Amino acid sequence: MFFGIVALLPVLLRAQSSDSRQELWPGADVYVNLNDESRFYFTYSATRENELSDYADGQVGAYFDYYTLPLARRRLRELPDASRDNFLMFRVGYLYSKTPAGALKPSTKHIPTVEADPRAPLPWDMLLTDRNRLELRIVNGDFEPQYRNRLRLERNFRTGRFVLTPYVDGEAFYNWKYHAFDEFRYTAGLEWRVLRFLVLEEYYTRQRNTKSSPQYVNALGVTVQVHLRQKQ
Repeated sequence: MFFGIVALLPVLLRAQSSDSRQELWPGADVYVNLNDESRFYFTYSATRENELSDYADGQVGAYFDYYTLPLARRRLRELPDASRDNFLMFRVGYLYSKTPAGALKPSTKHIPTVEADPRAPLPWDMLLTDRNRLELRIVNGDFEPQYRNRLRLERNFRTGRFVLTPYVDGEAFYNWKYHAFDEFRYTAGLEWRVLRFLVLEEYYTRQRNTKSSPQYVNALGVTVQVHLRQKQ
């Protein structure tokens, strides 16, 4: 299933309308658990555009996560991401982003980040997460902070030895440079726990940025998640 969708990515992206930009967002996330309440999180992602022929940008980051207030129903998620068993997670870290000189808008971004993610279990075994992220961005030497708020709704389904987690979310970006919400994302995706420590994630995102041209981006994302030092 997963590899079949990956093989179809170029076809699906080319099939989108011409009034928006088509992109592929590959990525890899590594989580290193320290104990029942904390972990290190390392991430890498990139962007491919123009029918996947051009490299648009790349990002690499490192974070520390602390989660607390366990949910009454432990292992609600059945995924190796232990933070989702808790009502609240805090994150602090740093992200470096680089857009190459040949791009339309070359840039270098240093992004110190703080984040708070409250969660709430809902009826029918669903989980709601409200991610609040403050990015203290330095873009080409200029301070351009940004606030991001994302609401995600998800649910687990077990099929044999696999666990599938479909989700939908919406995210709004507040840019202090313009004193307005100028970017919006809507995503539908699926996490697939293949092994105890390995999760494959695929998703489709529709993005609108009121300050860019074209305003719309249609993106297909593929992320490999690796979870190390899990509790037995």
